[in-house]
Amino acid sequence: MPSEHVLIVVPSLTHTVSAAVMHLAAASQRFNIPRRFTVRTLAGLKGYDFVRNCAVQSFMAGDYDRLWMIDDDIMPTEDVFALLDVDADIVAPLMPTLKWDMGENTFNFHVAYAAGRYSDINDLSTAVDIDISGGGVVDVDMVGTGCTIIRREVLEDPRMCYDASDLEDDEPRPIFRYHRKSNGAHKRGEDEDFCVRAKLLGYSVKLHTGIETGHRDQIDIAHVMKMRRHYEALASHNPVAEAI
Repeated sequence: MPSEHVLIVVPSLTHTVSAAVMHLAAASQRFNIPRRFTVRTLAGLKGYDFVRNCAVQSFMAGDYDRLWMIDDDIMPTEDVFALLDVDADIVAPLMPTLKWDMGENTFNFHVAYAAGRYSDINDLSTAVDIDISGGGVVDVDMVGTGCTIIRREVLEDPRMCYDASDLEDDEPRPIFRYHRKSNGAHKRGEDEDFCVRAKLLGYSVKLHTGIETGHRDQIDIAHVMKMRRHYEALASHNPVAEAI
């Protein structure tokens, strides 16, 4: 196993860090994993694209070989160390996320995984099913960046950098960018955008289906129901809409 220096960065917009990151750092010592790890937290920054660019900036300033981003709501176990043995430029585990929708009198939820493959990577409109049952490493077009390892070559590539002419003085080199439509609606996340651009440049993007690390997701159903009543009241022009 090669000797390398890995920078673990925990982007946090909530000023919290999962205790699982502490256990991950402890496990790296307990299992005598022959790699150097540096752990750093970036807290309270402007948004996930901004904080990820700050993580890249911090990474580029050191002698690190790979950047490992672990979001503050991720709960990794020592299984994720196997990601370091995958020959890939970008690699991530399965990261299940809770998705929900609401019917007239029901609240439904399902699990979605932060990974994707497309029938046309230049279009991104048609997703292709990924077989996650085998427990192996599969080639994909994008992974979420919640628990993702990236090689230095990808981040050094000037083709991965957006035009920096419109940046404010305090903004780092823009590699990650969150995209919205003109009306403000979500169009493409910074994770999908980053991975697809890297894939189109020839870098490998892999998903390890044998490793799963969950999000610390919580949905306040009472608050969601209150939101629905509020917007239903507004839609019916009821002046007594509840404050949320």
